[in-house]
Amino acid sequence: MLLFFGSHLAYSQQPNTKVTLGIKPDYFFSGTGVHVKDIIAGKPAQKAGIIGGDVITAFDETKISDIFHYRNMLNNYSPGDKIKVTVKRDKKSLSFDVKF
Repeated sequence: MLLFFGSHLAYSQQPNTKVTLGIKPDYFFSGTGVHVKDIIAGKPAQKAGIIGGDVITAFDETKISDIFHYRNMLNNYSPGDKIKVTVKRDKKSLSFDVKF
């Protein structure tokens, strides 16, 4: 998929990772972290309790700066790994145990 951002073109591809959290990110979110537009049923995010509207702010103790950092961080994990995902929801910080 080809995305157009103002005067810049960017290619959006599925991450080439071994695991997925199972979210549909908001690619136009401009804040810190990753805004979860929606989740995919049956995937780790849903099983852990993450919902659409959450903003992913950290994996374990590593803060997530943006969608590109998030995608790169997924490369550090393998199926079966367990991590703590921190999100902001309604101005509150919540942590979820996620198993890939």
